[in-house]
Amino acid sequence: MFEAKRQHDAVAAEVIDRAIYYMALGLVNVIHSFNPDRIVIGGGVSRAGELLFPQLREMTHKLVMPSYQGTYEIVPAGLRDDVGLVGAAALFQ
Repeated sequence: MFEAKRQHDAVAAEVIDRAIYYMALGLVNVIHSFNPDRIVIGGGVSRAGELLFPQLREMTHKLVMPSYQGTYEIVPAGLRDDVGLVGAAALFQ
């Protein structure tokens, strides 16, 4: 989908915009419930990079209560696709 959006596919852009809205809504619930300093997004979706993160940050900022604005950051995981593998391996130590 992100590759289609890169090619200016209108349907892909609409689907991604809607998905980002719902991701932001979920993040807002996490922020309001737990007030984290940082939210780390990993796995395959984090490969979208600049097609995901700026819009996700902006939408989350719009939806979060004003008292929480600026209290958190949304970043891609450093391990990218390997985050699940490393987490699973950590369980066996």
